[in-house]
Amino acid sequence: MAMVFGRAFLAVVGLVLLFGFVMLQGGQETLEQVREAVLAPDAGPENILALGRHPELFEDRNVQRSLFRALRSSDQGLLKAVFELCFRNDSLLTASPIVRRRFDNSFLGSDPTRKRLLLEVAERSPDLLEDLRVVSLLSEALVDEDSELSATAREIVSANPALKSKAALAEAWARAESTDPELPLPDYERFSTQVLPILQKLGGDAMACIDCHKSRTVLRLPVPDESTDPEELKKFYYRSLLRVIDLQNPQESLLLHKPTKPEPPDPRNPSTPDTHPGGKRFEPDSEIQRTLLEWIRSGRSSGE
Repeated sequence: MAMVFGRAFLAVVGLVLLFGFVMLQGGQETLEQVREAVLAPDAGPENILALGRHPELFEDRNVQRSLFRALRSSDQGLLKAVFELCFRNDSLLTASPIVRRRFDNSFLGSDPTRKRLLLEVAERSPDLLEDLRVVSLLSEALVDEDSELSATAREIVSANPALKSKAALAEAWARAESTDPELPLPDYERFSTQVLPILQKLGGDAMACIDCHKSRTVLRLPVPDESTDPEELKKFYYRSLLRVIDLQNPQESLLLHKPTKPEPPDPRNPSTPDTHPGGKRFEPDSEIQRTLLEWIRSGRSSGE
């Protein structure tokens, strides 16, 4: 009797374990399942986001092509999912330059809907609002002619007032509201006479800052053409530099340190605060760095 009971007990335990194993297997997505779902013509946002749990798939060329196509989708849900994936996974942008370029172009292009979706994705995460790409986009969106885009930017900055401590957003908010900036910003005339020549100066590689930064997502310095108004271009350069300075800690400004960093060993890698794809442009504690620091510290008083 005891033997029969023992066998019955073991059988029940075996069935429970088997059922648990089956349920566990059924609840886990396999690498191939995620890959096939992303490559399917009807791939949805949940399939795109699932890639974040399997970063090893970022090296798959077919997956890269699928994401590349998704970045041109008219499906706003799909677009927001792939934007989220790109924001959260630098390794994806490193593995796929074509995805990185198309993602960057979403910040730079003329489509206000795509820019609005980028901001809506960033709005959900406080850390993304600190991303300089988002700060740069917000500074432009606040004064954009598209009312829906500018309204989205205004709502985000209003809900996150700490953003106004950033020079670029303080300046853009003041323009949008037709008021004086709430912060003392670096002097514009000193920028014109001392900083602008640094941006235009040729380095040892016969390149100037404006040559390499004509289409960057943060420090963007477009090259002028015959129709460009010189004063408007100068103002654009000034506002662009505001994105890479720190008014609270001027000596920590990205503008001062990034150009002193060596070129990254792998040219595929996206630019980071610790690397400068354009190579070293000036030395630490050099005359150029001191000039830039003095400019950052120079402020207009509210009465001027």
